[in-house]
Amino acid sequence: MASISSFLEQFPPNLRKPMADLMSNIEMLSRVDLSKLISDGIEKVHLNGKRGFVGHHAGGCAEGLRLTRQS
Repeated sequence: MASISSFLEQFPPNLRKPMADLMSNIEMLSRVDLSKLISDGIEKVHLNGKRGFVGHHAGGCAEGLRLTRQS
């Protein structure tokens, strides 16, 4: 909780409560969640006949996601 308080203290006093209210609706995503969302988004990109990017996802962990441009 201390880190949240420190974060809110960066804002002018009149904005701290509104910012705290906004933060209560934040959904935290793990690296694995982000990796999946990025991968799903890339699959939806229309390449219009171009080769695009190739994703390498190793072992189901986000650290293994790497994108390379295919030429």
